[in-house]
Amino acid sequence: MRAGTEVTRENKLYRRRAGVTRDGGATGVSPVQPGGDARLSTNQRATAKDWNAQRDLMYNFSGVLQLQLFQEALAMRTVSLAVFCICAGLLLAQSGAHQNAFTPDQIKYGPPPPFVAPGAQVAVLEGDPTATTGDFTIWLKMPDGYKIAPHWHPKRENVTVISGNFKVGMGDQFDEAKMMTFPAGSFAYLDPDMHHYAMASGEVVVQVHGMSPLQFNYVNPADDPSKK
Repeated sequence: MRAGTEVTRENKLYRRRAGVTRDGGATGVSPVQPGGDARLSTNQRATAKDWNAQRDLMYNFSGVLQLQLFQEALAMRTVSLAVFCICAGLLLAQSGAHQNAFTPDQIKYGPPPPFVAPGAQVAVLEGDPTATTGDFTIWLKMPDGYKIAPHWHPKRENVTVISGNFKVGMGDQFDEAKMMTFPAGSFAYLDPDMHHYAMASGEVVVQVHGMSPLQFNYVNPADDPSKK
């Protein structure tokens, strides 16, 4: 070691890799950082510079890799949080007083309103069909042969056949020969004052939705079940 010069462990390591011995001789190994010894050759200094550049590149690569790993971990935590929130929302929707989504086993039927004949069952999925305003959606389940006498509604009626074959006719007189059959998947809307009648062919479930209140005005008042 030269007089008056303190060489750190790191510089010693650099010297060994640079091919420089303690007395300035060559060892045949890669050079150290440039400027470490005035007796280093030009090639040794260039090699030392390349080695430092490679070292810096490795440090940079390590930093980028750590950043990528952090970003991936953060993304996974974000996805997990989103899944948790969705599941929690579904549980709250199911446990709350206001259910807005139903699987088939969650649809509960009850007795029909008085303005349709006994024998049918009704499930209210949305709103209140007896309210003075607002949207409503109901499912009406009818046994085979169930009939609804000629009637009309003061507001538009939207009907979707969920299952079975639903037969519908137009006019003021019930005439099965003039009825059309609508299988499952069919849809129709009936504007106010359109007189019509219906019958179930096999067990039938239909969905009816529209604006409250849902009213049946029978062409023949004697057909109104609420007055019997």
